[in-house]
Amino acid sequence: MSIHGLLAADFVLNPPAESWIKVIPTIDEFNSIPFFWPPEAQRLLPGTAKRLLEKQQSNFGRDWKHLQSAYPHVPSEDYMHAWFVVSSRAFYQETQQTLLYPWHDRLAMLPVADLFNHASVGCKVSYCAESYDIVADREYGKGDEVCTCYGEHSNNFLLAEYGFLLQNNANDLFDPDDLISSELSPEETALLKQMKTLAALDQLCGPATSDKGRVESTPGAIDNVLLQKLLAKFLEEIKGCRQKVLALDDGKKGYRQLLLQRWDQIDELVRRAIPLSLPSSGPEST
Repeated sequence: MSIHGLLAADFVLNPPAESWIKVIPTIDEFNSIPFFWPPEAQRLLPGTAKRLLEKQQSNFGRDWKHLQSAYPHVPSEDYMHAWFVVSSRAFYQETQQTLLYPWHDRLAMLPVADLFNHASVGCKVSYCAESYDIVADREYGKGDEVCTCYGEHSNNFLLAEYGFLLQNNANDLFDPDDLISSELSPEETALLKQMKTLAALDQLCGPATSDKGRVESTPGAIDNVLLQKLLAKFLEEIKGCRQKVLALDDGKKGYRQLLLQRWDQIDELVRRAIPLSLPSSGPEST
């Protein structure tokens, strides 16, 4: 059983004191997380978010199977609630015990610290095996929201894991795999593979851009005409996804608006990529 699953088991088998229960979200408050959406809405997630959801479903299923075999009296919904309390509030922590687990499962619960929301810029966080330190990055007044940065995450990750999107996310990116069902020619498939390679290098080494923000590459390395056609195809598919989302009836649960917002963000990212894909040229002749 994962540390995530064990923390959730402890939560459901040994409920916290009443004073803490008041600050813990109910299961209904997790409705913005795609795990709790109906299948027809989950199918309209961008590809990256959908794969994160599928991994989440697999991890929960594995942990639930372990718990059910030992404590068959625990209702599935109670454990699911506990599992997402941990998922949305646990912190990465390295101790002798957690280092025995994969890095993504080195988790600890930190009461009070889990009340901080996420922002691209926030309080400075550091930790050791014995403690966590959260230091204010500026002076805060009474009533001000105090945030920390959960990490350099794209909006696909934030949506799948936490159920929210940032309006201006410097770490957001367009992943060609976000598109659901593009039928590509062999040439387009090869170009897509090249785009993914460049994107991976960009993440590892930082963007190689000129002072105008144009992505630089070896001359002729990318077929810009084909790239323009491919990006235009992506825009058409985004349009189709939006139409399917608009046809959903979410009963005021909010997932339709989140899907629309995410596809609008991806549309904007693709449109930004189109000018960058154009070859550099001198002033137009008149």
